[in-house]
Amino acid sequence: MRRLIQATCLFVAVGSSAATAQAEDVEVRNAWVRWLPGGAPMAGYFVLENSGQDAIALTGASSAAYGSASLHETVQRDDDNTSMQPIDLPLKVAGQSSVRFEPGGYHLMLRQPQRSLSPGDRVRIEFATASGRPVQVTFAVRSPTGE
Repeated sequence: MRRLIQATCLFVAVGSSAATAQAEDVEVRNAWVRWLPGGAPMAGYFVLENSGQDAIALTGASSAAYGSASLHETVQRDDDNTSMQPIDLPLKVAGQSSVRFEPGGYHLMLRQPQRSLSPGDRVRIEFATASGRPVQVTFAVRSPTGE
């Protein structure tokens, strides 16, 4: 059985009740990184749920665990091949909706690990938002099969 990992979203807010409400409205679930050997690029997957009324907008990602973190998507080409490309930012998540980052679709592209990683490790990823409040999430590093 696949374990769901509940990641806590932390918002850096400056004393506004609207900021507090937004923090309560965002949940990141099943946050994990697909480990690959030899310093190869890795992918991060998760579900971002916005239970609030207002849209949120992701504008980027970063992590001290990687030299580069960016939001990507897998696209189907005319020749039956797929490729990856950066997502046009900002990525808006409407109120009362969610967006899935999963194999074959949206994903977090993680390059140049800054230390040796193995399945079972945890890494912190920070998502930038248009509101200026970063969302910090802990991702579990899993085997290439996702277990």
